[in-house]
Amino acid sequence: MLTAIIIAAAVAALIVFFFLCYKKAPPTQAIVVTGLGLSRPKVVCGRGVFVLPIVQRADRLNMRLLKIDVKTPETGVKTKEGVSLWLDSVVTVQVYSENSTVADEEVRNAGYDDVKKYINSRQQAAISNFLGMDEAHINEKINDVLQGNLREIVSEMTVDQILTNRKQMAISVVENARPDLAKMGLEVVTFNVQDVKDAIDAQGHNHGVIEAIGVEQEELVKKRASIAKAEAERDVSCAKAAAAMAANEKEIEAQTAIAKRNNELNLAKSKLKAEATRPLPTRTPPV
Repeated sequence: MLTAIIIAAAVAALIVFFFLCYKKAPPTQAIVVTGLGLSRPKVVCGRGVFVLPIVQRADRLNMRLLKIDVKTPETGVKTKEGVSLWLDSVVTVQVYSENSTVADEEVRNAGYDDVKKYINSRQQAAISNFLGMDEAHINEKINDVLQGNLREIVSEMTVDQILTNRKQMAISVVENARPDLAKMGLEVVTFNVQDVKDAIDAQGHNHGVIEAIGVEQEELVKKRASIAKAEAERDVSCAKAAAAMAANEKEIEAQTAIAKRNNELNLAKSKLKAEATRPLPTRTPPV
């Protein structure tokens, strides 16, 4: 009886120990294990891991997408032409994971020959930079990096390029920021420029460049619409004239055909009448 109780107690202890040691990481988090027996932090994402109580420690690292609003200062950033613009952008980033898309060139440039090793190194960088940090401070650090890259790209573009090709500007910012964020253990998923306005100078005024361009574009659109309307009305008038001319030609052809048939009929009637009134030839009696 005592033996059975001891065995049951041992099994219960093992079960409790199992639940205390076993940690499960959801897909949106990574468990970072440090302590005895580990020369470097062990990162586990989307699966379970055993953590020895007291001698090892388990921390959680956020692996979900982070959406960050990146705004330039109100005084703006200068374009290639020296015009100060205020930009509002939204970026989504995340810690490198096994599902990250990594180019071979990126792996080689970082000095690795294996994608898994490279991703693991990026995760270790994220642990060093963000483990235990709240989301507000993480956003602040990322914002600083992206604002610097955004300023650099804007300085190489004209106002017209920024307004008409936001997609290319966003691509340029991502390409420029990717190495910097990768050193922090983060990859850029998306970057979108939502708004572009005139910046406000130290006196609280803006130069109205974007507004002026907007007015110019509006007038240009109106002009194009007016020209298109005039061209459409001209085309309609030409089509109507062409249709009327074609109809008139058809009517003339019909009247000509009728007149020709009438002339032929009159000629036939005259011929028949002439033949009817012609005197019969006289016959000489036989001798």
